[in-house]
Amino acid sequence: MSERPARRRPNPVLVTLAAVGCLHLLYIAFVEADRAVVQRREVTRLEREVAALTAEIEALEEIAAHADDDGFRELLARKQGFIHPDEVRVVTQSSP
Repeated sequence: MSERPARRRPNPVLVTLAAVGCLHLLYIAFVEADRAVVQRREVTRLEREVAALTAEIEALEEIAAHADDDGFRELLARKQGFIHPDEVRVVTQSSP
């Protein structure tokens, strides 16, 4: 009969290093997952901002297209509260 070789105990230093390495790996995975979520959220916010700015550009281009139209320019001026010199401004108090 052959004798079984004695089982050697694992080196505690290697076990500790392996445990620390596994914890470090989990921490890095968590950090990268969090970074991906934050980055996706920021990309979505920036896409919404770009869409709003694009809509504003289209509205301004539409206004600029009517730059030589005197009636349109007068309408814009009246929306801002301008009046002709011979007109009288009448202010009414709105009900609350």
